[in-house]
Amino acid sequence: MFGKKFTRVAAAVLLTAAMGSVGFVQQVFAKEYDRVVVLSDVHYVSKDRDKAARAQKITMKQNAVKDINGWNDVDLCVFTGDITELAASKEEYRLAHQLTDKVTHPKIFLAGNHEVVYSEVPAVKGKLQPANPVERIEHIQRYVENYGPLYQAKDLGSYLLLTLSPRCGGRPYPDHETVRRGTVEGPAHVAPGGAEGQPQPADHHFLPYAAAGHHRPVGPGKQRPQLHLSGR
Repeated sequence: MFGKKFTRVAAAVLLTAAMGSVGFVQQVFAKEYDRVVVLSDVHYVSKDRDKAARAQKITMKQNAVKDINGWNDVDLCVFTGDITELAASKEEYRLAHQLTDKVTHPKIFLAGNHEVVYSEVPAVKGKLQPANPVERIEHIQRYVENYGPLYQAKDLGSYLLLTLSPRCGGRPYPDHETVRRGTVEGPAHVAPGGAEGQPQPADHHFLPYAAAGHHRPVGPGKQRPQLHLSGR
């Protein structure tokens, strides 16, 4: 009798200790960072005209999304432009959604040149033609209908994430230094609660900040997507 009672008491003590250690382990290994996955130039389905290469790239992009969905520590996926295949037609947006809608993590988008600046007319000698002002307005409206505002601000841990789309109406890419110094200019810069086109005074909330852009120049003939961090 004593032996059985002792065994039950010992088991209860061990269970309590184990539960306490689980809480301790969870506390020790608590997530102390924000993981941002940047997806740029997905050009879904593919810019490649070769059928075999096109099929291979489609599969690779789909597998990449499956891998990302399997990462359990992702806080945000940022699509930094050139989501559509070539010139942002209605059909291209329909196809693009077949990929972007499969991303199960929280996500945010910004436009690239292929969402805004190219005409849907056939390419000439393999080169896309620039869209006229009316077409650009239509492209911007279509982008907003599919993926939201051109410029957004989102809290991300200790940072404020700004999404900065490319030139749309003659304005250049936003200037990170302008944001850092304390002035938010529209429509290229939109402070939370501010309307596009209306400069907003920035407060301490803008420091530090993270700015996601598409194809910012980095040298003669060189461009790259960018996630710019400031204040750290």
